[in-house]
Amino acid sequence: LTINGGKFTQNNFIAIKVDRGTLHFKGGVVTSANSYAIENWNNAFIKGGTINGTVSSWVYSTGAAFSKLEISDGTINGNVASVNYDSAADKQARIFVTGGTVNGALGTYTYSNGLVSTENTAMATIEVTGGTFNNDPTKYVVENSAITKNSDGTFGVAKAYLAQIGGTKYYTMDEAFHAAVASGETLYLLRDYTTNQVQNSGSKSFTIDLGGFTWTYTGTDVDCAAFEINYSDVTLTVTNGKVVSGSMVGLIPSAMGGTIKYDNAGLVFDGVKMTANGHSGIETNGNNTNDSITLKNSTLNVPNGFGIYFPSSGTLTIENSTINAKTMGVQVCAGSLEITGESAINVTGDPVPKTENDGAIEDGAAISVVDRDGYKDFGTITISGGTFTAKAGNLALKAYKLSGGSKSEFDNSSDTITVSGGTFSSNVRDYVVDGKNLRVDSATSYTVVPNG
Repeated sequence: LTINGGKFTQNNFIAIKVDRGTLHFKGGVVTSANSYAIENWNNAFIKGGTINGTVSSWVYSTGAAFSKLEISDGTINGNVASVNYDSAADKQARIFVTGGTVNGALGTYTYSNGLVSTENTAMATIEVTGGTFNNDPTKYVVENSAITKNSDGTFGVAKAYLAQIGGTKYYTMDEAFHAAVASGETLYLLRDYTTNQVQNSGSKSFTIDLGGFTWTYTGTDVDCAAFEINYSDVTLTVTNGKVVSGSMVGLIPSAMGGTIKYDNAGLVFDGVKMTANGHSGIETNGNNTNDSITLKNSTLNVPNGFGIYFPSSGTLTIENSTINAKTMGVQVCAGSLEITGESAINVTGDPVPKTENDGAIEDGAAISVVDRDGYKDFGTITISGGTFTAKAGNLALKAYKLSGGSKSEFDNSSDTITVSGGTFSSNVRDYVVDGKNLRVDSATSYTVVPNG
């Protein structure tokens, strides 16, 4: 039913009731002095006009899973109520206010011989992202919409833009992401952002500039990350801000049991402070070829697990960056590792017994180099500076061969691993390059210095 004009009055009962189907109210006047002007049990959209009386959305036990009322324009001279009848389980009354004027109270309720206020959002919700209100709507404002106190005592709510690309601003990450991938331009974050959705790279390299804001990923699936590569030959760069993840921060996976590979792909974190609250911080997959991970002027905190696992061919670069982890700092099983500048890797915990053949080996080392059967070849492991600390009894730099579950000495006859600078919590003399000397500062401090 679409209403574009006219006057509808029923002062002693419901003026317009939506039992089935959908109401589009675009203009006109609806009045109910003593009851509901509009009572919605299914779907209703108020897009204009004037409503004198209460507007509501209801659910009940044998009805639809949810009812939806959206107010985007017009004037409501009355209350707005989201109501769950008889506290029906697994049913939710929903109201969305995106614009218009509301001269009345907002409220969420259950109903049993009268309205009873409820804070249980699984039963009834009101979400406000825009509009003008004569009562403070703060309790129901979502998506970082801004509230302004007007000179006439009303409250204005305007939805805040989330991101910008070039001269265009976007309300949602989905539309901003697709625009960034299409253009290859930088996506600038305009406010803090919380999501339970993985941010994929898309098919074209681009940069996300956090602008000093915080990107929070609430997902906790151990196989997912805040930022993931989902195409070959692309690089996703994240700069200038904070990232908090319920799982990993970054992932370059493979798919379909390794039959789909993401080769020549990269993740770059530049000027980012990251916290991964899952089991690991950043990972790649050993099926992939020539992948790259770069940490530059960044910090990666993994309080409950290991920092970076790199089993791909390609290069892991750590430049002027810090990794704080519990069970292992950085592990490479193929490819190259380059650590430069004032980097630091700190591991506070003990090794974790390995119970499966695949995945990282949490061996307690700050830097772990593992030659594993069936993995791609190593390039070079070069460390030119930084501070590398493992818990007492564990190694700052640990290299070994793993074959059939048995460990043996790492073959460094070709100088795969070279150390030309840095301070370590354990002895790394076997890897120090010619022209450098290892100075023993204490039983837990070894510094690589020039000869003489």
